[in-house]
Amino acid sequence: MELAGNIIKLSSCSGLTFLLLSEVYSYLPDPAAAKRLLEVLSKALKFKIDMEKLDIEIQNRKKL
Repeated sequence: MELAGNIIKLSSCSGLTFLLLSEVYSYLPDPAAAKRLLEVLSKALKFKIDMEKLDIEIQNRKKL
């Protein structure tokens, strides 16, 4: 799976902060792009995340 986006590193006194951006082709929020980004991030950082609500939102968007 390809992550189309940029990682911007911002440093602060309390440590490192990262902002992950995922490319979308609309001005509207894209839950499918968010899911792809979270899948890559959770795999890289070895944690699990419940994406049930995100899957519901993806299905709702497909109905529109």
